[in-house]
Amino acid sequence: MSRGSSLLFHPIIKSEPRKPAAARAPGIDLLFLKNNAAIISLTNDELKKFNFQKGDTEGIVNYGLSLEGVVFCAIFIEDVNNINNVKISLRSIGTFPCNEYAGKNFSGGGHINASGGRFEGNTKNAIEKFLKTLPKYLSLIHI
Repeated sequence: MSRGSSLLFHPIIKSEPRKPAAARAPGIDLLFLKNNAAIISLTNDELKKFNFQKGDTEGIVNYGLSLEGVVFCAIFIEDVNNINNVKISLRSIGTFPCNEYAGKNFSGGGHINASGGRFEGNTKNAIEKFLKTLPKYLSLIHI
């Protein structure tokens, strides 16, 4: 995987039958950032297209951490019941404090390696905020 460009799209292959959304979707795009972080997003339209059911997205955030060099991954999922709300799940490996990041940037919290938060708006704006705020934490992202 090339680190020369700042962004790289990587389709996630779905093969786990216990992950219904992952099993039904033909491809979920994962955005790999050159700074050892990854982003996954699911919009309301995508969730509706694949007949989303509660629990279908559990564990998808962990796919990002399976990429070589990724130590911090976020998934942004639009709330199917509230069009102006995005659920954010964050996972990290090692000492990156995703709970601190969630608390300061997305009204969230949790554990050092597993946390979450919310964003009022859509996934596009939530990801823009993520990309804007992440540089302050780059010194904490280690392979």
